[in-house]
Amino acid sequence: MKKKRLLVVLLMFLVSSFILLKSGVAKAQSFWGKTEYGMTVEQVKKVVPNAVCPSDPHHLAKDKEIKELLRVDEIILVGEPFCVSFFFKENKLYQVSLSLKKEHSEGNTENIFNRLVDALRVKYGKEITYREEKGERIFNSLEATWISGRTNISLTALGSEDELVYLSINYQVRIMKEADKL
Repeated sequence: MKKKRLLVVLLMFLVSSFILLKSGVAKAQSFWGKTEYGMTVEQVKKVVPNAVCPSDPHHLAKDKEIKELLRVDEIILVGEPFCVSFFFKENKLYQVSLSLKKEHSEGNTENIFNRLVDALRVKYGKEITYREEKGERIFNSLEATWISGRTNISLTALGSEDELVYLSINYQVRIMKEADKL
């Protein structure tokens, strides 16, 4: 009798584990490329071999403890040059940011933003949020957000019709951490 009960419990465990793995609940939190939330610097270097330690590392404005420890100086997305920054907190990958190198950019803010939205829609599907705020005198703000597994991907652009001030794609787990509190 005990053996049957043990077998049933074991079978239920195996079936539920398979379902969790298949649904992606047990998957790692994937970031950009083959990087994952929580990787060490060495692990990131293995999957992004051209990442180097920056000579002028940045930190996130919201938390000075989150530091850029690796960088890829240039990749091309939608025909534009981007810099990839890998931010770490307590030596674990916390965020990946792809920032447009505006000094080399040829397009205007809205055009580049829309090309990136199209590319991200192909990869992640329709965005969960899309905001466009037109400034009367100064800047326009464009934002779109996607969720992939437990990772949120946010695309943000600031600029006028003729001048780009800032454009980046960020991969992080911020929204999912807040959702877990609900």
